[in-house]
Amino acid sequence: MDSRLLAMHQVMLGDRVRLDAYDRALARTVRPGDVVVDVGAGTLVLSVLALRHGAGHVYAVEADPEMAALAERIAADNDFRDRITVVQGDARVVRLPRRADVVVAELMGNLGPEEEMVELVGALARRNLAPGGRIVPRRLTTHLTAVQLDGEGWGVLPARAGAAQRARPGGGQRGRREPVRASPGAAVAAHRPGGRAARRDGPLQRRAGRRRGAVELPVLPRLQLGGVDLAGPAHAGAARRGRGRRTGPAVPVRRRARPAGLAARLRPLPPKERLMPMSVGTVRDIPVRALKLCGLTWSGEFLWFSEAVSNQIMALDPVSGNVVRRIACPGVRTDLTTLSGNLVQVVGDQRALRLIDPDTGAAVAEVPNPRPGNLLCGLEATREGVWFGYEDLRVLDLRSVDGGELIDSIPVSRPVAGVTVSDRYVVYADYRAGTINLVDVALRREVASYDVAGNPTGVTWDGSRIWYCDHTTFQLRAIAVPGISGAA
Repeated sequence: MDSRLLAMHQVMLGDRVRLDAYDRALARTVRPGDVVVDVGAGTLVLSVLALRHGAGHVYAVEADPEMAALAERIAADNDFRDRITVVQGDARVVRLPRRADVVVAELMGNLGPEEEMVELVGALARRNLAPGGRIVPRRLTTHLTAVQLDGEGWGVLPARAGAAQRARPGGGQRGRREPVRASPGAAVAAHRPGGRAARRDGPLQRRAGRRRGAVELPVLPRLQLGGVDLAGPAHAGAARRGRGRRTGPAVPVRRRARPAGLAARLRPLPPKERLMPMSVGTVRDIPVRALKLCGLTWSGEFLWFSEAVSNQIMALDPVSGNVVRRIACPGVRTDLTTLSGNLVQVVGDQRALRLIDPDTGAAVAEVPNPRPGNLLCGLEATREGVWFGYEDLRVLDLRSVDGGELIDSIPVSRPVAGVTVSDRYVVYADYRAGTINLVDVALRREVASYDVAGNPTGVTWDGSRIWYCDHTTFQLRAIAVPGISGAA
């Protein structure tokens, strides 16, 4: 297979904004037992997301023979052959053995419709979509804005000393510069499935006396190339032929709104109370057969992780990468830890704590959430007590093991998805932002934030590396963080 094709798919798998948007749309669209068609399935990421949200079966349609063969291998290696059928062929002529309830496609190029998404999805839907079926996304709208890039290639738009002049509607603000990052795809064209264009005004100007690369772009009005309704034509034809009406609208996929101004401002700087994240790569990646990774903890020998679709807690040998033990645990929700030789898993809608004997798999006890009604997502037991992390409250609580009395409470700047503890730091994950964050317990404040690959949920520390569950790519991943014992 062409290495460039694989590299392109690797980039798409790392696009958190894209995958989060489709994940949310499929969660609202797919109903239990639905038949789903993934058009242009590629590496099956949308097919697996559809299964995660209750699809009974997915037909993965892929035109490229080599890519279809890879998709077959992915389905087989992850035990999805009975739930995913890979169909190699042109979506315009494919006829499936049964009608689909949902069609999902991600065939957008830089300008939106140039990969024949409208034609392919429309033709497949006319032949294979059941009456009342839904299409994700329903509408695709493309917008353009002008940008100035200094020199060749993509990257930072420099002014003086490697910084960019911030642009404001109606004119720039002199003297205030901030380091920025520019996104090439978003800078030239932003295709927004189901999105709206913000109104932006102001001429394209060059200020006199400015150096090359300090071009003022106080927001050229965006050019809307037009919206294409992906669902309308197929359903209209079906209604004319008496195949039924739509029972409800398809759910659009929305990308995060971009702020006005320079291309370099397309990614906003963090608020003052947050640290600027530093990027860090993984040093180990272990794929696991799981649809919804939740908690993670280190027992000294195994990485124990929990999975919310199969409702299991599994022990993985980090040396071989093999799962060596499975324990049934109904109601798995978020994080996992170990305490006095037992596993402790957050379970149920009320986020109770269930103690489980790892040898027998028997439930030893169940303890209520110390903050009833709040979203307990992080959990880590230590010698000093048990740390609890709350997504909605953005707080880390330290409570005593005996009695659960509150010892300390540290507010944090981000929603908490998982918690672990090193020798001097409390470490928590932010799922949406894709960051791992360090809180210095002695200073009672955040001291570092790291951008990581994917979307972290459960986190743990093995004495030298931080491991996290990547909810997006179904892997256990490790990073080495400077400043934590054992990390260079």
